[in-house]
Amino acid sequence: MINNVIFGFFLLFFVCACQSKPEPDKGAGVQDVPNHHLAAKSIDKFLTSIKSLEQIGFYRSKMDCENTLDSGYCCLLNSNGNWLAKSIRENNEGGRDDGNTIKVNIKPINLDSLVTSKKCFVVANYEVQKDMYPRTAIYEWTFSSSTYAELVGQQLKNLNETEWFFISKTPITWWIDKNRIYFIVPSGFFVLSEVPKIENQMKKILK
Repeated sequence: MINNVIFGFFLLFFVCACQSKPEPDKGAGVQDVPNHHLAAKSIDKFLTSIKSLEQIGFYRSKMDCENTLDSGYCCLLNSNGNWLAKSIRENNEGGRDDGNTIKVNIKPINLDSLVTSKKCFVVANYEVQKDMYPRTAIYEWTFSSSTYAELVGQQLKNLNETEWFFISKTPITWWIDKNRIYFIVPSGFFVLSEVPKIENQMKKILK
C-alpha cells in the first residue's frame, strides 16, 4: 500500500514537471528593437502612453526607420536623427530655403548626455477642419540623470521666440519628467487646439 502511494506521488510530480510553461503575453508595451544592443523592456511607459491616445481619438501610424519599436509604430533614433539638433544645424548652415530674409544663428543644444531618443507619430480619426485631420510627432529623450535633463531643459528655455520660430514654424510643446524630456511637434497650426488633450493623456500614463 505504501509503495503504491509513493509511486503515485512520483507519477504526479513527473507529470507536473513535464508541463511546458505558458508563453508570456506580448502586449503593446513590449518593444520590438532589431539590429541594436538595447535590451527590450516588458513595460515602456512612453509606448504605453502613445497607445493610450486612442482613448482621445489619436492612432499610431507605422514608422519607416532603421530601428523600430512597438512593432514598427515608433522609432529608436540615433544621434544623427535628432530632429532638434538637425533643425538648428540646417538653420545655422543656411541649408533651409524657407523664404525668410532674416537669418538667426541659434546656439546648438548640448546633447552629450542624451542616452536614447524615441519618436512616434499619431493621427486623429476626426477632422478639425474640412479634410484636415490633426497629426503630430511625439518624442521622448532619455538622459543619464535628471540633472542632465534639467540642464538641457534650461538650454531649451533660453531659446527665444524668434529662435523657436526658425526651429519650427508651429509652436512645440515640451516638458520634463525626471530624466526624460517629451516633445509634441504638431504638423500645423490647425493641430494646436488638440495638443493639450494629447499632453494630458500622456501625463496620466507617464506619472
